[in-house]
Amino acid sequence: MNTLTIGKPTAWLIAIFNFGVALLQLLSYMFDMQINIDSIYHFYWGTLAIGIVIFANDIFYNNVYQKWFWITSVVILAPVTPLFYIVQRNKLIRLGNKAKQGN
Repeated sequence: MNTLTIGKPTAWLIAIFNFGVALLQLLSYMFDMQINIDSIYHFYWGTLAIGIVIFANDIFYNNVYQKWFWITSVVILAPVTPLFYIVQRNKLIRLGNKAKQGN
């Protein structure tokens, strides 16, 4: 199972949306901006939870190099980690397969 369950474009959309809203919240708090994100608040937390489940599931069921590091990172740093994981996904699976063959 080397393909994402939801497809790569949808995974990118979820990852970029979650990162964008988290960045908007951070900038809003840092610069005391009065940005009202209440309209997308529940949608953000919903997609964040769905993203955590999808990416953790993908990491768990593929032979990803340093699997537990990535699962922990997805749970703790949910808005940021999926972006890095999607970019490095094929390389991590390839490294995981090499490490498994070496044992």
